[in-house]
Amino acid sequence: VGFAARPMVAALALALALADDYEFMMDVAAAALASDYRWMRPPPLSPLVIAAVNGGILRAWSGWMRAVTVYCVAGAAIVYYLVAKLVNKYVLRLEGSDADAFWERRHTVAAPFVVSRLAALGSLYVKLGQYISARADLAPPAWKGFLEALQDDLDADAPRVVRRTVERAFGKKVEEVFASFEWAPVASASIAQVHRAELKDGSAVAVKVRHAHIVGVFCGDLSRAIKIFDFCARFNEVFKVQADICRAWEREAHKELDLTYEVAATTEVGRFLASKRASSRTVSLVPELSAPSAFVMGWEQLHCKVDDKDALAVHGVDATALARHFAHVMCAQIFELGFFNADPHPGNVALRFDESTGTARLLLLDWGWTHRLTTAELRGWRDLALALYDSDVERASKALAALGYKTNQDGRDAARNVHFMAFILRDASDQETARRETKERMTAIRDRMKADKAAGVREKGGRKIQGLPDSFMFVIRCIGMIRGTCAHLGVSLPLVDIMATYARRGDARDRRRMRRRATQ
Repeated sequence: VGFAARPMVAALALALALADDYEFMMDVAAAALASDYRWMRPPPLSPLVIAAVNGGILRAWSGWMRAVTVYCVAGAAIVYYLVAKLVNKYVLRLEGSDADAFWERRHTVAAPFVVSRLAALGSLYVKLGQYISARADLAPPAWKGFLEALQDDLDADAPRVVRRTVERAFGKKVEEVFASFEWAPVASASIAQVHRAELKDGSAVAVKVRHAHIVGVFCGDLSRAIKIFDFCARFNEVFKVQADICRAWEREAHKELDLTYEVAATTEVGRFLASKRASSRTVSLVPELSAPSAFVMGWEQLHCKVDDKDALAVHGVDATALARHFAHVMCAQIFELGFFNADPHPGNVALRFDESTGTARLLLLDWGWTHRLTTAELRGWRDLALALYDSDVERASKALAALGYKTNQDGRDAARNVHFMAFILRDASDQETARRETKERMTAIRDRMKADKAAGVREKGGRKIQGLPDSFMFVIRCIGMIRGTCAHLGVSLPLVDIMATYARRGDARDRRRMRRRATQ
């Protein structure tokens, strides 16, 4: 009985520590197994069995408990907001500012609960949190404040794990490659952590090291996120888009988990920015020290994130000029180069101040997850940007069809797709204006649905997306990052004009290439 009770006690400890990290759970389990109580003492021939329980079985159990945690946290949040919605709709019936205050109170309760669990889970859920935190135009202030903590201060791997990863990656002892290596990371994110080090020649460098076991955890989290969004889509169609985004993410995830892709992407974008003589740049690399699980880059002294209003004010940076420059850099990658960062959030865009010249420079970081538009996709996005700039509904409709965007209402009113995209890709504005525009848009949609129903032309189940290309999700995320940054900084920008400018430049760039090829 005592022998059978030991794994049960360990399992109970793990269950009680649902969202805590693996090492903590192992400590609790080990303490239970090492108890002095006689009924828990092992029989003489059980060391191997105990080792198995402490090792593989507990690791498998922790993976199962991780899945339970994910579904419990998601379920609690879903039920909480559904109940709040029903209470407001049928009991309180609040509207306007009273409704806003009601939901703000709900957010202040839900946000710390969910975000604390996201931080404990790490991996994919931190990525989702980072994306939401970047959308100041959409995310409630209570959520954004807590989600900002998910940028770069997550739990890190232990030094012994880091040593093993680095030595396997480079095929040498750490002391053979580096003159010094700081085992405490300067930053730890969802996929990897960064350490400061010094090469044998005295160069200061940063070493990016992928978290151990992240590959299996990340893929499992993606699968669970898709199931959660599919379930939520039964109550709200907007979550179907989120599920499609995760499926597209699943097809691209192998790139972010292999750091050699980040090295190649950083090099390509760095060359592009240099060719444009842009003040923004990427980090320098040490090509001979790169592997799927670790790579070395030049050390950069970073001062703040692109949306840090307080730091910008202290250093006298013009927020409007900064936001405009950032929008130009992002749109150049999308509409001219056709290759861009598919994981945009403030932690990936840093500023470096030069006190001697009084200037600030954008540094584009973390190119692990990127997306490259095909020739047809690039042509379609350029056509769409130019059509929206010219208010050409017919051309915009053709561009959306060429991209593969399709709904069940295309045959009856294809212009609705154009109106939807015009709203998504509209000019950037401050936070208050962006939220007012969103509310007005939702009101207009409800009014249109009522009119359709009264006229007897509304399709069963309403308007549904039937075709959503991967490029749509990635481009919209990047445009959303621009809009979110502008909203947070309180800046308005003619974003449609900027997109159209780089669409024209991209077309001109392609024509020049074709002429050069024709003359060769």
